Amino acid sequence: MQTIEDLWYLSMCLYRLSVVDADDVVYRYRMDRRERGRFIIINNETFLPQTRMDQRPRTGTDIDAANLYTDFKQMGFSVEIHKNQTRKEMLGLMIKGWYYQW
Repeated sequence: MQTIEDLWYLSMCLYRLSVVDADDVVYRYRMDRRERGRFIIINNETFLPQTRMDQRPRTGTDIDAANLYTDFKQMGFSVEIHKNQTRKEMLGLMIKGWYYQW
């Protein structure tokens, strides 16, 4: 069950992701800095029974995550992989990124 606080934080995270610079119709991520920021990979292969997605693990996700890690590391990002995160843990990662600006 989602709490009001969960919904509020999620809405703030989604709002932040949707904001576009008024001077630029197409937002472009700056790639001219030495350190480009963080790239978070959430690799969910298995799920809790209440999601009804627990019958079949998503095989191959480790390979996908490793490929993403390599690609974004080569582009200069600080990359983190988080495996099998719950809804609350994923929300926490978004809140951390929004609040602390990494």
